[in-house]
Amino acid sequence: MNIPIQNLYYILCYAWNTLDKQGIVQVDASQARNVAELCAMVLSNWLSYLLKKGLHRGYIDYSEAGSAIRGKINFTSSINKLLPQQAMMHCDFDELSYNVPLNQIIKATIANLLRCKEVSKKTKDPLAKLKRHLSDVQDIQLTAQHFERIHYHRHTSFYRLLISICQLIYENSLVNQEDGAVTFVDFLRDEEKMRKLYEAFVRNFYTKEGGCQCVGSKRFRWNCSPETDKDLITYLPTMNTDTSLETENQKIIIDTKYYSRGGLVDDKRGYGEKFNSGNLYQMFSYLHNSPKENNKPLTGILLYPTVGKDFSYSYRFENFKIRICTINLNQQWQLIHNDLLTLIN
Repeated sequence: MNIPIQNLYYILCYAWNTLDKQGIVQVDASQARNVAELCAMVLSNWLSYLLKKGLHRGYIDYSEAGSAIRGKINFTSSINKLLPQQAMMHCDFDELSYNVPLNQIIKATIANLLRCKEVSKKTKDPLAKLKRHLSDVQDIQLTAQHFERIHYHRHTSFYRLLISICQLIYENSLVNQEDGAVTFVDFLRDEEKMRKLYEAFVRNFYTKEGGCQCVGSKRFRWNCSPETDKDLITYLPTMNTDTSLETENQKIIIDTKYYSRGGLVDDKRGYGEKFNSGNLYQMFSYLHNSPKENNKPLTGILLYPTVGKDFSYSYRFENFKIRICTINLNQQWQLIHNDLLTLIN
């Protein structure tokens, strides 16, 4: 399966729900030779914009001894260290600083990209210049915990795409412990990562572009009653749809399935290609147990990325319809946009 770099950029913007901000900073992703270079270009362009806007600052706690009184005096520490005899006191204070976790993550990511062999010198040079603007920011060794501790608010929301890119780079980088060189692992080949990305892309696309009354992942229980103890219902797992949306005329459940081999599999008994039975059973469960509201027609869509050939099949079952189809991610973005809208209309 081949996804052009330019399309991957749009998919990431939708998946991270940052498309509104994408219009602020133009990135010519077609100039990127690979995924690592795309990430470096996005980081470079967005950091340039952020520096013009102004880096975020936060209050940092300090504790030190000195002759000048700053903040609060720590009398216990001062007395224990005999500081008054030296005309000094130990003080606890805070200062407004650029040395905050958000900026530390960005600086550390740039340092890794500058050691990445998949990124060209042409792309590295602007990053190296931008890194000099972060001289007041501490150098750190990135870990997963740095990203887990990030919380956004209205003053830092514009950092969301930058940090998402940084996390993507971190999660797909291998560091050589001998020489510190960084190798970027192409996550397009990681089916599990692409499955999550593909699911978020489709859901957020319809949230922004679909003109639907509501879009989201829905959770509901089995439409049944236990024959004995009513508490037995708690043992049944809940159902979580990838994407549920409602238009003026219908309700739709979309289950995104990302397989590098495609949506059709060879039948083990030699009967040719068949649809994945597990995917069909899952969609049947969603449709049979989905809450019946507004009396709108219910449609289930199994949506695969195109591998080899496109297909679109439609079946009627009792009171609902199932569509099994593909979306070709290896075409012009406007065609992808149109195909996704046509799918629900």
